Amino acid sequence: CEVLLPEGVRWPPNERTFEARVRWLESEATMSVAACEALTDSLAPLVGEWVALAKETQRERSPGQLDAVLSDLGPLCEMQTADDVAFWIGALINPLPALGAAREIRAFLLEASSPALRVECVRRALEESIGRMREQPPGPIEVEPSTRRTF
Repeated sequence: CEVLLPEGVRWPPNERTFEARVRWLESEATMSVAACEALTDSLAPLVGEWVALAKETQRERSPGQLDAVLSDLGPLCEMQTADDVAFWIGALINPLPALGAAREIRAFLLEASSPALRVECVRRALEESIGRMREQPPGPIEVEPSTRRTF
C-alpha cells in the first residue's frame, strides 16, 4: 500500500496521530484467474511427469512419502497466484523430509525478487530433476544443495 499524506505533512509526521489516505497498489504477484490457470496448465505436465518418474524410479525415502506430500499440499489447480504455484511446486520437489530427487530451491524461492523468477526457478528445477531421474538408476539420489546458484 501507499500512504498519501496531506499537503505540507512530512514523513514521519510530528504528531502521533495524523490523517492520511491509503491506496492499495497492484502487486506483481496479483494475476487474473485466467492467467494463473494458464500458468498452472503450462507447468502441470512437468509436475505430472516429475511425480510419475519419482514414483517409478523409487525416489521416495519411505513408502507413500510422495502421496503424503501431495495430500498435504492439496491440488495444484487451487493455487491463485504465480507465487502460489511456484511455492507449491517448490514444496513438492523439496519436501521435508527430503526426497533427494531435486536440487534444493527453497532458499532461492524465498529470496527471488519476483514471481516470474520463482516460476522460472521451479520450471528449471523440474526439468533438471526429470533429466537426472531418467539418467540415474532407481532409488534415492543425492542432489548437491544449491550454493546460491541462479536458475
